[in-house]
Amino acid sequence: VKDIIVCGHTNCGAMHAAMHPDSLKEMPRVRQWLGNADASCDIVATQYAHLPPEAKWKVMAQENVLVQLENLRTHPAVLAALTNGELRLHAWMYKMETGEVFAFDAEAQQYQTLGRRSDGVVASPSGVGNGVRDSGRKYGQRRSFAI
Repeated sequence: VKDIIVCGHTNCGAMHAAMHPDSLKEMPRVRQWLGNADASCDIVATQYAHLPPEAKWKVMAQENVLVQLENLRTHPAVLAALTNGELRLHAWMYKMETGEVFAFDAEAQQYQTLGRRSDGVVASPSGVGNGVRDSGRKYGQRRSFAI
């Protein structure tokens, strides 16, 4: 494996449920599984409190992709492969409404649209596609995503 893509999507029911844990009272195993998104919930609650609910839901999915990428980096095999330059990590978002795919550009600290070249190869914006070795992000850092 040379590349790992963590891909989220808009209108994600899991992220909506993670933001509303009371809705999971009768589903303790689902709540436990969604505990992986607790850090993302904290980021949204502290850094995006000013946003309306629909916008929070959207940014929750985007932040969660980045948080899960950071979690992936803590796995010893992943860390070793990253250190040796044998692995690239990618943070993507799929916009259900339009079918567009966005990749996180660590330099710009934003998701950027991925395109498709005439030969069918996925083309990425500059700074994206070489993998996200270090997203440069700080937990709680607010951004305004364009998705």
